[in-house]
Amino acid sequence: MSSNLSWVKFSLRLVATLLLATGLDWAACHAADDPIEQSATETTASASEGDSDTDETDTGGAADDEQESRATNSPVLRALGRAFGSIFGVGNSPDYSTSDEELSELVGEVAPSFELQSLQGEKITLEQLRGKVVVLDFWATWCGPCMAAMPQLQKVHESFEGKPVVVIGVNQQEDRTDVEEVVAEKGFQFTQLLDADSTVGDAFLVSGIPQTVVIDTEGVVQAVHVGYSPRIKSLLSGQIDRLLNGEDLFDPVKVAEARQRRKERREKLLAQLGPMNPERLTRLGEVLVDSSVSISNNYRPALWTKFPHLPGDTLTLMAGSRRLLMVHPGSNQAQTIDLEFDEDASIWDYCPIVSGEQVFWTILGAKYDDNYNVTRVLALLDNDGKQLWSHTLAKLDVESTNSVDIVAGDLTRDGTSEIAMVVEYNGLARAGVTGPDGSTRVLSLFDLEGHKLFQAWIPGRGGEGVHLLPESEGDTLLMATSEGLTRFRITEAPAQADQVAEQGESSAVAPPPASEATPTAIP
Repeated sequence: MSSNLSWVKFSLRLVATLLLATGLDWAACHAADDPIEQSATETTASASEGDSDTDETDTGGAADDEQESRATNSPVLRALGRAFGSIFGVGNSPDYSTSDEELSELVGEVAPSFELQSLQGEKITLEQLRGKVVVLDFWATWCGPCMAAMPQLQKVHESFEGKPVVVIGVNQQEDRTDVEEVVAEKGFQFTQLLDADSTVGDAFLVSGIPQTVVIDTEGVVQAVHVGYSPRIKSLLSGQIDRLLNGEDLFDPVKVAEARQRRKERREKLLAQLGPMNPERLTRLGEVLVDSSVSISNNYRPALWTKFPHLPGDTLTLMAGSRRLLMVHPGSNQAQTIDLEFDEDASIWDYCPIVSGEQVFWTILGAKYDDNYNVTRVLALLDNDGKQLWSHTLAKLDVESTNSVDIVAGDLTRDGTSEIAMVVEYNGLARAGVTGPDGSTRVLSLFDLEGHKLFQAWIPGRGGEGVHLLPESEGDTLLMATSEGLTRFRITEAPAQADQVAEQGESSAVAPPPASEATPTAIP
């Protein structure tokens, strides 16, 4: 597995290098699907101001940057860049002559403290660098835009040698040997730190790399840049000179306005998400301690299920876009079920529900508009594939998900089955809305009429996937977290119904018919 991953990283790096050599201008390697939409008015400097700083601080560098910039002006090359970037989750480079630092929550705040180890084994803290201008660059060897920016950062390091300026690379989640090999091969001489679990990256709100953070001599974040630009050297040089002269890089009024906008955005998103019931989700312990494990059951899995009136377990799998196939061991016969489901939606996931002598099928689908915006549909079908109900799940203003998984079982130990849905999304994380420990996943529980019973952030960062564990004391959930494979139990509701209220009404008092159920606020 590791050799395959290394080959993928090498291939991406090679293709990225070839494309960059032809003049393609990338933005960043993103860990998420979609960037938050940012208004063109949220900028702090004009193109002319950025160019004038460049001319004063680094004339030769500016000439080199201008030559590189001209190479990227070809519409054909930029179109190819957009096409290739869409495949690997990267986009076009921002124009660094218009700074986007006001959009970062970090600007104007004291930089998060950290302690990391360098390639030489030295422990370095941010506090010990106080009194110097610090440039932190978050990067990875497999990231094409990162590797394009690194030589420019090396030049910045060299040009400010002997001055109170330090340039530091903060590698994200890679082995020491891989980093050492690339650093030695490329001749990078500035300090490299290893952020093996991205703890520091998370503290600096890294969602795409390269991300470059400029910190002043007092430890205050002055600028944050995400992505690569051929003008990054001259931009950073100009900003460093201004900081050494005692200037600020940001406009306090605009930063305050941006903070207010973010606050209002968070409040709106939290209201759309609705109440959380963390007390209903109990962590039972780790089955396997391995932060790299993923157990996603997306992409129409094959499932073994014990059905009533059928001997032994039966294998079910998708056999086409709208057909289930049931294969009985010891027999050459198979049963097919044609699914009555939204013809405009593709099926992402499914699971059977055995409730006494009855069998149901839960279907999770997705519909896309012309702009590739997704709307999710949750449906319940009977054993013949006839649809009993279908709900369009309400969308949030920020829509960005990596995975959606569903399982079903008697999770509340009341003798009936429930549907558990786990959604992992990064759009909210980039908007500053997360659960405990930076969690980006939400568990939602539905009854068989489609009413949402409760929802809760899944503790811990990272992880993907959910599976059902049938147990004598009630079914539990197996989910991947940053610690490994973890068992969770859903606890019973308190005496007073604590079901998540939909539009101010509790579905525990008088649940509406399935056809009238209010859509849930989960992306």
